[in-house]
Amino acid sequence: MSTDENKQVMEQTDKEALRKVLTELEAKLDDLYARSDRLDKSIAESKEALEKVHKRRVNFYKARLQKMFAQWNMQQLNHHHHPPHLSQQAQIQLQAQIMAQLQSYNQSQNQSQNTPGGGVLFPPFPPIPTPPQ
Repeated sequence: MSTDENKQVMEQTDKEALRKVLTELEAKLDDLYARSDRLDKSIAESKEALEKVHKRRVNFYKARLQKMFAQWNMQQLNHHHHPPHLSQQAQIQLQAQIMAQLQSYNQSQNQSQNTPGGGVLFPPFPPIPTPPQ
């Protein structure tokens, strides 16, 4: 074989090898694009699911807070409201009860200031309902 023939054979072999490598690379690139599309779809689905969970939690906690505030406001109204139809004696008794509650509250405040933590004790909240699923 002459050198020209060797060059032609080598060039053909190199071209075939390059075509084969390019074909493999194109197949791998197509596979990567397919994986990327699946990953993008999974990310979008996860984002939607997280947004739904977040929305449910926000609604749940809003409802729970509204319920607690409503109960708290009703308790305040029941304890401190002076209806106009009360007799003079009933109003005096109600004022005495309120004063006794204030005194016990002030005493508990003084005691809590003497505690090492100095914290204020609040009344316990009603039981927390479980969220709907």
